This record gives sequence, structure tokens and C-alpha cells, in this order.
Amino acid sequence: MTAHERSTIPWTWEYWTPRTAGFWLAIVALLWSVPTILNGLVDVDGEPIDYLAFWGAGELVLNGEVADVYNPVVHHAATEEFTGARDIYFLPYLYPPPFLFLAAALRWLGYYFGLAVFTVAGVGLFVRSALRIQPSPYVAAAAVLFPTALWNLQLGQVGYFVGAGVAMSTLEHRDRPMIGGLGLAILSFKPQFGILVGIYLVVSRSWKALGVGTGISGLLVAASVVVFGAERWSEFFNSSSDVGELMDLFAGRFAWPSQSIFGLARGFGLSEGTAAALHVAFVVIFVFLLRMVWRNHRNGRGLEALVMLGTVLVSPRILPYDLQILGLVAVLLSCNRSSDKTAQLLFVAGGLTILMATQLPGGLAAALLMVWMAVRSGNGSTAETTDTVQPIMT
Repeated sequence: MTAHERSTIPWTWEYWTPRTAGFWLAIVALLWSVPTILNGLVDVDGEPIDYLAFWGAGELVLNGEVADVYNPVVHHAATEEFTGARDIYFLPYLYPPPFLFLAAALRWLGYYFGLAVFTVAGVGLFVRSALRIQPSPYVAAAAVLFPTALWNLQLGQVGYFVGAGVAMSTLEHRDRPMIGGLGLAILSFKPQFGILVGIYLVVSRSWKALGVGTGISGLLVAASVVVFGAERWSEFFNSSSDVGELMDLFAGRFAWPSQSIFGLARGFGLSEGTAAALHVAFVVIFVFLLRMVWRNHRNGRGLEALVMLGTVLVSPRILPYDLQILGLVAVLLSCNRSSDKTAQLLFVAGGLTILMATQLPGGLAAALLMVWMAVRSGNGSTAETTDTVQPIMT
């Protein structure tokens, strides 16, 4: 048997390279979350998963009770009736009215099948974005199993959709403006992540992608007004107090109530006004740095990675599952470098993902990996082959 043949057999020493070891660690990380995914109702702590908030909203829509979607008491009752659980905190519905179209469709599919479709669709879009950067199953696995993966896989959250939307609009707005515009439209469900992307498209003069994105978003807004009523929008904006309560809830479970400068300041006991001022100052500094990068490296990979990173940094209220986009940022930083770095990225991502099962704060785990990637990217051992992201897959 040749050395090449032995390298394809798992029980031989030749098989276990850093890349293959990292790949199997990533598989273990995925399997770690399978019991919760199959259960579908509670997370590793026995608490209701976040997807129930979408299901409850869809239930009210299909039952003709759309006027009560943003009423936390009625929404809670609908979710409680379905699960049979009592005296448990269920997340309220906090998304814009156009998201109700998706919530109703998922409810119509049935709970478990709808959850499966939602998860597969989100991961699929995210994998597509990773493969657009570098067509490697190892890179895709590393991006999907970024440390915040268990938040999205086990809770049924939207992090994969947000990450894919940011990547589609940032990386494909020139070569595929229709896809770039669709990515911007996806972000209309979480508009705080589309602000910086929209500005980037304007300064890039990507008018077609911007037109497609704003056009689709506008149609969704108009359709929501016609179908669900204009009152839903005022109720949505008034639900901001529920977001504050949610942050207070998480403040008791994790180090910081939100993975942001605002949340960090609040976690240290500063007032909301002071925390907001610090966050605004940080945003100003970040935008200034982004402008410097823009002037020196137009259309460069570093600029695109910085825009994608900025979508989460400039938002004052984000939670760990929103940080899934950083998996694609890490891929951007590591692509076109040595294969060992790809293997290391995969290994670290898989290991930290498993740690997430012990309730390691998502922001901390993500920050650790990003610091590691930044150090590895800046050590000068290898050079990027190009300064721009080229269309790889057609």
C-alpha cells in the first residue's frame, strides 16, 4: 500500500493531518447539537428555543389574530398552548412585519418540518457564501461551525441568514448585482445590519444592486401594510421596550447583555446614556478607519472584510447568534494563504463550537478566534495572491 493510499484510510497515521483532524472535530461539534435539534422545543438548558417566537407569530397570523402578534401576553399564550409548558419565559416576537410572511409559511409547514426547512435554508445560503470566497469543503465547514454555530443550530435563530445576506450584498454587488440586491433585501428582516451595507453600496456606486435590494424591501413593506395593516409597524417600533427586557434577561446569564460596546458598558454598570455615548464614539472611530481603508484599498478584500465586520460592530444591540457573520470574515482573512492556516481555522472553530455547549459567551468565543486570525493574518508568513475577491463559482 502506497503512502497516498494510506492517507485516505482513517485508521492510519498518514490520514491524520491537521486539516483532517480539524474536519472531524467540526463534525463532532455538529453532532453535539443534534439531540437538541431533534428535540426541537428546548435548548441544552431545557429552555424554549427562540424559533418558537417565529412559530407563535405564524400561528397568530394563520388564526386571523395578526392584531395580537406584538402583544407579548397573547403571543406567550399561543406558544404556551402549543408546548404545554408553564411558568417559562418565551421570547416575544420582535421582527418587522414583513417577516410575518415567512413566519406564517413556516407555521403552515408544521413545527418540525418548518424548523428543518428554516435551518437547512439558512445553512445552505451561508455555505454558498463561504464557497464563493474559497471552494473548499474545509473552509465551508469552518465558516458554518464558527463558535456561534450552536446558538443558531440549537435555538433556530437567523444568524446564518444575516451572515449570508451581508456576504451576498458585500461580495457580489459588482459581479452579480441581482444576488447582491437580494442579500440586501434579506437584511430587511434585521435592518440594523443593512445600514452599513447600504452605505457601502452607495459609495461603491452599485446602483443596480442597491435598486434591487431597496425595491424588494419596499415591495415587502407595502405588502405587509396591505395584508397585516399599517398598525403593525407602529406596534413593531413600540416593541423596543421588549428588546430592553430581553437584554436584561441575558445580562443575568452571561457576562454582557449584548455583544457590543454598548452592551459591554452596560455590563459594567454604566447608565444607558453613557453606554450609548461610548458606542456612538466607537462607531465614529470605526467609520473614520473604514474611510481610510476605502481611500487606500478600493475594492480590496480587506475593505470587504471590514465592512462585513462593521455590520455587527456598529449595532448597539446584538446577541451571540448575530456574530455568525464573523465566520465568513475569518474565511476572508485566511483565504489564499497556506493550507495549514485553513486547517488551523477549522480546528479552532470546531473546538470553540463545542465549548459553546457549556454556555461560553458567544461574543467571547468569537473574539478569541478573530484575535487569533488577525495575528495569523498579520505575521507576514504568506502573502495574498490578490487584493480583490474574484468570482470563483458560476
